[in-house]
Amino acid sequence: MGLFLNNNEMLGTIPPTLGHDNLKIVQLFLEHNRLSGTVPASLADLPRLVDLFIDGNKFTGTISSDLCVLKLNEDFFQGDYASDEDRDGCNSIACPVNTVSKEGVYPCFECGAQGFNPYLGRNGRCYHINEKMILDIFYDRTEGPMWIGGAGWGITDVKKCDYEGIACNSAGHVVNITLPRMNLQGEIPDEIGYLRHLRYLDLSDNQLSGQLPSDLRWAPLEYLDVAGNNMKGFVPPTLCLTGDVNDNGAGGDYNCDNIACAPGSYSPIGRATAKGTLDPQTMRRYQCRPCPLGAVHIGSKMCAVNGDSVGSSARAFLSRPVTTNVAGVVVGVLLVAVCLPAVALMQFRRWRDLHYVASDEGSFSYDDDDDDEYSRSHAGGGYDGRRGEREALDAAMMAPSAGLMELEEEHGPRALLRTTISGDLPPVEITRRDISVDGGASVKSNWSLGSSRRSHGGTDQASMSLTAQEPRAGEEGEEVDRPLGGEEEIWLDVPEIT
Repeated sequence: MGLFLNNNEMLGTIPPTLGHDNLKIVQLFLEHNRLSGTVPASLADLPRLVDLFIDGNKFTGTISSDLCVLKLNEDFFQGDYASDEDRDGCNSIACPVNTVSKEGVYPCFECGAQGFNPYLGRNGRCYHINEKMILDIFYDRTEGPMWIGGAGWGITDVKKCDYEGIACNSAGHVVNITLPRMNLQGEIPDEIGYLRHLRYLDLSDNQLSGQLPSDLRWAPLEYLDVAGNNMKGFVPPTLCLTGDVNDNGAGGDYNCDNIACAPGSYSPIGRATAKGTLDPQTMRRYQCRPCPLGAVHIGSKMCAVNGDSVGSSARAFLSRPVTTNVAGVVVGVLLVAVCLPAVALMQFRRWRDLHYVASDEGSFSYDDDDDDEYSRSHAGGGYDGRRGEREALDAAMMAPSAGLMELEEEHGPRALLRTTISGDLPPVEITRRDISVDGGASVKSNWSLGSSRRSHGGTDQASMSLTAQEPRAGEEGEEVDRPLGGEEEIWLDVPEIT
């Protein structure tokens, strides 16, 4: 019986239980995946195992002597290799660390002083350790000529420390790569993990694809940001277990979300903050939250719409050639020039007919401070929460020439709300905001406002229908919206419109 799982882009480690002695596996092919960790010695317990191929992965360590003595893969070696005295049971399974070969098995060749290979069964060539060569590989693999910016990159005579977005230490070693929003495309090459002094890597908000390389664990990274790209798969487990990256491991909390949010989840920074820490850019805490419609990429900053993340159209616009973008801007300006007079005329006529109108004020923003949230509810415009009952809802028209209206709502002695709305066109959405409660907390809630007019006894009246909907806190780390049914109509005497 054979188990053929080669070339499947698999991540993770080989479970030791695969070596259960009841399994009748004769051939086990795991080559050319993204597996990591060590090769479990328990595979030697497979009584009928004849062939084992693991090359082309990210395994470290050595091949267990229990496996070497089995003389596996003998049918693979023909001719001179069959009796070569340099071949043994270990390198017949995989070449050792710091060597390479065409097939990942014997014959194996040393990397030498200019190369490096930390993996078993490495195919092809060793990794470069020259920093300028690594940066040049990075430039080529990420479509450097298509970058927005990137001064100095790809030019032979420019020193690596003079590349845009590169910072070096006093010894001339690369310690910082900052290239956000520059239209980088393609995959992050493995070689970037072999910059032995790299501590800060920001590749956020680009068009990078593929998977996040586990080789980044070899760099002494303290900060890593790959959010807002098009990378799929999962954060490699070995990278999740690497301490210090984004404070991962603080307080014993090793979490892949601290590197990048998994597919199907998001946060405004594309990752979580480690337990007891704050994001250094915003000085806030974040968690990766589930998306109702899913998110197909790791490190998503927004939830998906129709299978793609919100904001991908904007990123696609930036990814096009500059000439295409300029043409689009020119066409847009021409359209605005043609349409603006007509729109302005329509607006003036509507303003003339509807002198008193309301407009939008405020918005509801992401808030991850779960400690300051509490559950509240509204029904029929009333207040039915744990913070007090509504006692009054007063509405009055202010100066007619200004077209302003002020709503005042008082929730007992504990909270007072004032909202001023003004503008041009109904229907609109307004936001209740800055409701002071005990302890100095502040909450926000969304209101929808629609308006209409009617004539009554020679005096116009304005009807406003308000429907409330606001967030409440659920379990820890969960944020849910609760529809709050009911609406209230308020009829106000206003000057007659002639």
